[in-house]
Amino acid sequence: MNNNKYDYFSLHETNLVTTFLDLEYLITEGHHICSNCKIPAENPVYEEHLHFALDVDHPTTLNYESIANPISHIDCLYDYELNFEQLAESLKIWEKSFYEKDFWLHAENPGNILFFSKGLESLIECNWVLMVKGDINIDTPGRKLTNGKKSFYKTLADQEVKHPFPVLISFFKHKKMHEWKALLKEWTNISLSYTEIIKQEDIGRTSANLHHLLRFIEASHLLTC
Repeated sequence: MNNNKYDYFSLHETNLVTTFLDLEYLITEGHHICSNCKIPAENPVYEEHLHFALDVDHPTTLNYESIANPISHIDCLYDYELNFEQLAESLKIWEKSFYEKDFWLHAENPGNILFFSKGLESLIECNWVLMVKGDINIDTPGRKLTNGKKSFYKTLADQEVKHPFPVLISFFKHKKMHEWKALLKEWTNISLSYTEIIKQEDIGRTSANLHHLLRFIEASHLLTC
């Protein structure tokens, strides 16, 4: 029996990180060529998707269907990847891991953090697409929730529960999407490291950013109600 998994499945070994960086470089160089070209290019067929590709802020975890219907993808994230009722507690545990080098010696599987971080990244991208496409409307009629459901949105005022869109908009005003994604990666690296921790002078800033993130999570969940 052949024990070579690549031969068995007729697959070739590949480095996905290198492939992604090559594609990112290709997009960047293509944008540079188009920007400096003296001959006007024809209007692209998919102007909306080209805009996402050329913008510094662009989704990297979403497929065509998710970009076309981000609300549906947000529903899926909360149904299958992110347990909304436990997210506030999950963020507290995650923050604790920033300050303890041996945190994972006494905690559950650290691999869960990779899954958690990737889910948050997709959630951020979905809401960014909604904003860019103009689907976030602050004039949308307010929603009514029972007192029991309101208790899940601890960081939001009553008016923000009725109209969560300003919270989502302020999230991207506080930091651009690529800055939030970079911060998620930084937190993930620190959390999984046995040598790195958040510096003392950055603790207050980190807690404030996590609070912004929690408010964003609660506001985005209201889109599914």
